[in-house]
Amino acid sequence: MPSRGWALLSGELGVERARAAEAMRLPREDVVHRGTEVANGTSHRRCPPGSHVDEVENLSGRRLLTHRAALNQKQGSNGSSLLRRAAAAHSLARALAAATGVHDIGNCVLRHVRRVMSCRSGSVAAPTGDGDLAVVASQGYPYAFVEHVRIPIGKGPIGSVYRTGQSLLVRDISTTPELHARRLRFATNSFMAVPLKVGPDVVGIVCVSDRVDGRPFTRRDLGILRRLIAPAALALGLEAARHEARASAHAAMIDPVSGLFNRRYFQLRIEEEMQRASRHGTLVGLLMLDIDDFKGINDQFGHVVGDAVIRDVADILRQSVRRFDVCARYGGDEFVVIMADADEERLQGVAERIRRNIDGYRSVDSFGSVVTTTVSIGCTLASGRGPREVMERADQALYAAKNAGKNQVVATSLTKSLAEPDFLAGLSQTRTLSV
Repeated sequence: MPSRGWALLSGELGVERARAAEAMRLPREDVVHRGTEVANGTSHRRCPPGSHVDEVENLSGRRLLTHRAALNQKQGSNGSSLLRRAAAAHSLARALAAATGVHDIGNCVLRHVRRVMSCRSGSVAAPTGDGDLAVVASQGYPYAFVEHVRIPIGKGPIGSVYRTGQSLLVRDISTTPELHARRLRFATNSFMAVPLKVGPDVVGIVCVSDRVDGRPFTRRDLGILRRLIAPAALALGLEAARHEARASAHAAMIDPVSGLFNRRYFQLRIEEEMQRASRHGTLVGLLMLDIDDFKGINDQFGHVVGDAVIRDVADILRQSVRRFDVCARYGGDEFVVIMADADEERLQGVAERIRRNIDGYRSVDSFGSVVTTTVSIGCTLASGRGPREVMERADQALYAAKNAGKNQVVATSLTKSLAEPDFLAGLSQTRTLSV
């Protein structure tokens, strides 16, 4: 029979084996936890040297230290990447502050996006205001390839992103049959398209393709691109607001039928030109034109033909004066022309040229009828007088041309004043040009 000492030794070995078995059956979380205690020096467990529990804790501690070092390295790398992307976004915002026009803004965005996203190609599209989209900037391929391309809203990847306002990530276009086939100028099948939004409105689309490493774009890439181009949405939105303001200002001073300046703009300019002439001691010429028997044209041929005559007369006016002269539709069938730095000979020469060109006007309506017209013109020169008096002088000369038989040019005398009783008599002594 075994001795008592042997029994005790066997019992101790059994307990040691039980402890080792218990340690090996511990959940992974407990092993890591105990390893963390060992690594941090906070373990209070007392285990005999060389026991299995001690080996497990030492092993888990070493693994934990290795894992922690790798995690710190990864976090450091991610931190550096975040700093680089934040610096790129800040640099983009500063560059956009100095950019003017959608083309300049688009190129500015693409320069930063291509560097951060490590891609070869990119483009920026924006609405044209005519119900479609235009590519306003491209890099990685010549802009001339897409400069005149118009993209219908809702068609293709760019049109679809604009309509839905949702970003598009395509890992492989060959597996997406609803999209168009990849064009030859692209080296890979993967691309991203992200809308630039100001509130609910989409003001542009940024597309990137062809990663330098040839791999497809990921959801992480999509998130980085969204955050990076956020300042671009504000820049394009501001540019769109500026364009709309310019268009509204232009529409406010343009006559919609003739395409000439309207009466409001004319009144502003005549005041400016009179003040300028007073300062510099120069003369301002003013012509007032009236289409002869225009009511008869409307009655005989209709208002559509009448509007066409208005447009044609406006075109003749623009072609008959200097580029810096101001032509405006004063109202109805009346037009005015402001000629800065004019003299009597030049003023009457331009007036006669206008009268002669319109006298030779011929047009054919939809029924084959020939439409002709003539104009009567009154003109005057002035310096140091108020705009109202100059207008009255030109208006009196116009009525004198009408009374003289129409299709006439009458210029008022510079020496006569409206306050003088013989002003109207002076009209009969002014130069009257006719065919």
